[in-house]
Amino acid sequence: AERPGAIVLRGPGGNGKSALAREVGAQASTRGWQVVRVEATDSGRAYAVVGAIAERLLLQDRALLDRVGDAARRVLALLSPLAAPGQALAGPLGRHQVVGAIRRLLVAAAAGAELLLQIDDAHGAGDADIDVLLQLAMAGAPICVLLGVRPQAAGAALARGIARLQRAGALQVLDLEPLD
Repeated sequence: AERPGAIVLRGPGGNGKSALAREVGAQASTRGWQVVRVEATDSGRAYAVVGAIAERLLLQDRALLDRVGDAARRVLALLSPLAAPGQALAGPLGRHQVVGAIRRLLVAAAAGAELLLQIDDAHGAGDADIDVLLQLAMAGAPICVLLGVRPQAAGAALARGIARLQRAGALQVLDLEPLD
């Protein structure tokens, strides 16, 4: 009945995090959840993962842009050419604008259902993407963020964010043991 805003599958490379995440996604799908899966890569550009999420959704249903509102569409157009054309923003792009726009897009895609946002190899995401994903997790339903990660150094943005979510009670962490 109650669930956290995020689930972290943490363990060394090659121990089955992605396979377990796919199974969680399949189970969620059979229960009526929408499932959006992307793989994080460190492209060196801010919001690369968020842009990949937007592109995945817009490739499936471009009509989502009509349901997110003009302000969100302007932000999304900066993240993905699939959301263009969009009018220019009045000022510089801010993190809160990105969080709001991608959340609106995800909620529109969920169409009243729960949505599992699955990010494989989240340890490869840049700090800007990590901030957005953690904000989505803190906001909670109807979105649940599932992160597959390798163990991080304590000072890394992802490790700090995971600790913050744990303190807030918005996160369930599953530490997976290495495969023999």
